[in-house]
Amino acid sequence: MSQEQNKRHEIKQYGDFLQSIRDFMRKEAIYEVITDPLMPRVVPDRGVDPISVQVAAGGFYLQTSPEWEMKKLLARGSGSIYQMVNVFRDDLYARWHRPAFMMLEWYTLGIDDDGLIKQCLSLFKFLGIKDIPTILSCRELYQQYCQIDIIDSSVKDLEDYCIAEGLPYTSLEDKTHQSAWLELIWVNKIEPNLSGLVVVKDFPVSQCALARVDNKPYPRARRFEVIYHGCEIANGYYEELSIETLNKRFEESKGSCEIVNAQDIENMPMCSGISVGVERLYAALKKQAKLTKI
Repeated sequence: MSQEQNKRHEIKQYGDFLQSIRDFMRKEAIYEVITDPLMPRVVPDRGVDPISVQVAAGGFYLQTSPEWEMKKLLARGSGSIYQMVNVFRDDLYARWHRPAFMMLEWYTLGIDDDGLIKQCLSLFKFLGIKDIPTILSCRELYQQYCQIDIIDSSVKDLEDYCIAEGLPYTSLEDKTHQSAWLELIWVNKIEPNLSGLVVVKDFPVSQCALARVDNKPYPRARRFEVIYHGCEIANGYYEELSIETLNKRFEESKGSCEIVNAQDIENMPMCSGISVGVERLYAALKKQAKLTKI
């Protein structure tokens, strides 16, 4: 096969992969939307830095996720929706993506995080991933690999653990926040041990972001990640709907950027939402020779 034929085959293969995603969404009655990638304000997200641009109309941020504009549509009665778009992040230390990369994001009405996990795994199976998933809580994983109970561990406890284990922590941006220490431990002590298809759910409350928080059977954020052969592929939330709670979280985590106001999404219905790294998923499928749909 010539170089031109190889390139043509590669383009067709990737296009068919994207079409398979669209076929699944239509089957699930989740409909495609397109939203504005230029944001006057950002959703504060610890560790995710936006890229600012200046145009004739003024200053904007390139979307780090289509989340907020999609939630506005949900609040206006759109029903379950998705989109596949490029997003932009000013992340010097990104291990898995470039500053611009493609994200699949969707929101399904009327389901919680457990329902969204099932839907996400159904998509992966539809695309060719046949691995049997392992579903574990964050608490179980920290206990298994680090003998740490994240419910009772203070920042000082986590710092002492990192020092005892010789983990490098001088570059941590916020040493007063539990989340920073938990992420350091995760990357060094837990993530390297995860193989196959793993769903990690029930995150520490300090990592709740925009997910709901439940206190039973213990305090936990109703969010999850899907990891495939050591690479984080998806990140999902059972969405928090309280305007007061969201504005409080925004205020606590805001940086130097103009931040959104939770009133923008008042009346958003009960739903769960997820983002998937499209190129990560495609690369993982190809690597495992499981791209059977195309």
